[in-house]
Amino acid sequence: FYRYSKLFHSPKSDGLLGLPFQRPAEACRKFTSNIIESVIRNITSKITDLDLAQLFTNTYPNTLDTTIKSTSCLTTSDMTCLPLSYIITGDINAMWIRDSANQILPYINYIKQDINLKQLFLGTIYMQAHFFHIDPYANAFKEPNDIHLLSQSIYTTSSPLTKRSSSAPLQQDPTFNITSGEPLDTNYMFIQNTDRPTETQFLNGHGQPVKYTGMVKSLFRPSDDATVFPFFIPGNAMLSVELDHLSQLISSTNDTTTTTTTTTSSSRRLHQLATESSRLSKEIHDAIYKYGLIDHPTYGKIFAYEVDGYGSSLIMDDANIPSLLSLSFIGFINQNDTLYQNTRKLVLSKNNPYYFSGPRGSGIGGPHVNR
Repeated sequence: FYRYSKLFHSPKSDGLLGLPFQRPAEACRKFTSNIIESVIRNITSKITDLDLAQLFTNTYPNTLDTTIKSTSCLTTSDMTCLPLSYIITGDINAMWIRDSANQILPYINYIKQDINLKQLFLGTIYMQAHFFHIDPYANAFKEPNDIHLLSQSIYTTSSPLTKRSSSAPLQQDPTFNITSGEPLDTNYMFIQNTDRPTETQFLNGHGQPVKYTGMVKSLFRPSDDATVFPFFIPGNAMLSVELDHLSQLISSTNDTTTTTTTTTSSSRRLHQLATESSRLSKEIHDAIYKYGLIDHPTYGKIFAYEVDGYGSSLIMDDANIPSLLSLSFIGFINQNDTLYQNTRKLVLSKNNPYYFSGPRGSGIGGPHVNR
């Protein structure tokens, strides 16, 4: 598809730009959903800008057309089918945990109308669960040759917080013992030989020192670049929001469970999980407001991008989700909140070192794209 996409394909749009039709031929599409094809026809029929309609036609089904590498069915002991879906990230033949979830998210409203689409979603969830069981810190996995050989599938272990937030042990400990000053033992570290400093970490893989704040450490960002300071504010914000969602989901499900002798123990464990998720969500939220805010000389009080709990902070934003710009989108803060608006103004200005502008457009870049 990479080579195919570099060529102009007909029919072109009837708009001023005459944009090409870039979907693969039907026989070459990886996954087809009749309901999604219907959605495309319905929406494009209402778009008056014909070039924009062509863009939607090309892009909306792209995940289904090009990245569903394989689907299969794992037969359980009672002979039911456990679906499995392997979705590559697009430019690399590996399945990223966060990417695969977001790739199929635009189709979620239609899964009740297409059983195969629903199976694709369930297969993605089950595949991710298998991968997390192998290594909760890995963020991407190679396609297994056999479903029973999943333990050989790790692709990369430079795990950002946002790719392991609900399934891996959360690292909140400080770097050093506050009494003795000795480094604390941790199994969360990453180091490798590389000529790019963004692909390894400080202090022999431990990352820059942090003190306890209530936030969770992340050695890497969503872009897979190493953090400068391990308390990555956007990632912690997203984690706080999703832990609260998890608590609400468990509580609502647990409340509707029919109580029996068998379910009482399970219900108690679920209640404990919901309580702990809610507690941790609040702890992270409060820590962000205590340690993650700074007073900027131009924009006033804003959210930092990364902090260490000692008082050091990094001011920037990166073109990814979660980011400072996306804090309202992920549900952490209201878009009209002064804190968010102050932060947004900085992010979309030259005071963000990775903001760029030119005659054809402007936006946010990042270290991963060298601009």
